Amino acid sequence: MKVLLDSSTPVQARQAFANQEVFTVAQMGWGALEDVELLRQAESEKFDLLVLCEKNFQQLEAPGTRHLAILKLWTNHRPTFEHLFPLIRLTADMIRPGEYRALAAPEA
Repeated sequence: MKVLLDSSTPVQARQAFANQEVFTVAQMGWGALEDVELLRQAESEKFDLLVLCEKNFQQLEAPGTRHLAILKLWTNHRPTFEHLFPLIRLTADMIRPGEYRALAAPEA
């Protein structure tokens, strides 16, 4: 799986994707791209999954119109979600191409 971490996602989230190709938006030089342009670029570079924490991000096209799956995390506070890396990885493994899934905060 080829994973792209959005600029809203802490770089430490890459630990949830052991043995996967993980890149950041900054590494790719795409920091200035808007959501639609970022999706297009990520898809053209054959990314399988975009992970983001951006609250204002919305699915811009009908589900299934893209190959790229999108996983939205409930927070960008690394200490809050780092102990849940196995849950994040499991969710990423189950997501289908073109699917948008928002991962809710686990019950306390």
